[in-house]
Amino acid sequence: MNELKQTFVNIIELSKKLHESDENWYYKVAEPISRGEIMKIQQENNAILPDEFIKCMTVSNGFTVDFSSSVGYFHLYAAEKTAPQGKHSCIGWHNHKCLYYNSLTGEFFIENERYKYTPITDFNREILIPVENYLKQQLIYSERRHELLEKQKDNPLREYFDKFMEYRNSNQNITMYPPASEEGIADWEKEHVKLPEFYRNWLLLTNGFTNGCFIEKFDAPTSLFVQLLKNKEFRNKFINIYCDYANEILTEEKGNAMADYYLQNYTEKLAN
Repeated sequence: MNELKQTFVNIIELSKKLHESDENWYYKVAEPISRGEIMKIQQENNAILPDEFIKCMTVSNGFTVDFSSSVGYFHLYAAEKTAPQGKHSCIGWHNHKCLYYNSLTGEFFIENERYKYTPITDFNREILIPVENYLKQQLIYSERRHELLEKQKDNPLREYFDKFMEYRNSNQNITMYPPASEEGIADWEKEHVKLPEFYRNWLLLTNGFTNGCFIEKFDAPTSLFVQLLKNKEFRNKFINIYCDYANEILTEEKGNAMADYYLQNYTEKLAN
């Protein structure tokens, strides 16, 4: 089997295993489509699709995988949904960045910055293999979820977490990511800043939470923020402000008060 197609098959298999280990992982695979059928679609649309995209379609005609979302951390449109919408047309997503193609040349691009199209010279190496590696890591995290939670029996926020989990099981609008590990948090802090203890305790229960509002995953800062931290003046100001917040706002008392508020509101809904 072609190397690119094998990587794509691996991605599909990893996605299936992730879903089996944690139902919050969403994936969608389709029946393959033949090159002849794709050729007909290209003729109807008067467009040239990237050859790497075509190879993927002969494995699954459209694909998506993401945690608790059908939008797709990695998503490829079905061949029949690739009609050109201009010079550059979106035919998929990778890590929340749009994958485009030039319908006149069949060239592949990724929109790393808004309206800036970076050519993809090796789709397997630049896109598929990183997706495969990411899913492998997520599978390890997912398989360790129960082990990590078992270590957090005495976590001061465990009671609130368990209540959220009860409510989440009856409410699809709540997303609770798998817990972060002590070593994962420590590695992140070495590269960035020390996290407040209250926030750290919550990450050890769930590395990211959303219910209308959103508590960001500790290992998912924006690229802009990471670049800003490289500026010494900004970094120092940020650390000073963050320390003030940690001492005055992100206190255990205020955190417990917020948790109590949610607990009181959700308890009645759970009873119903």
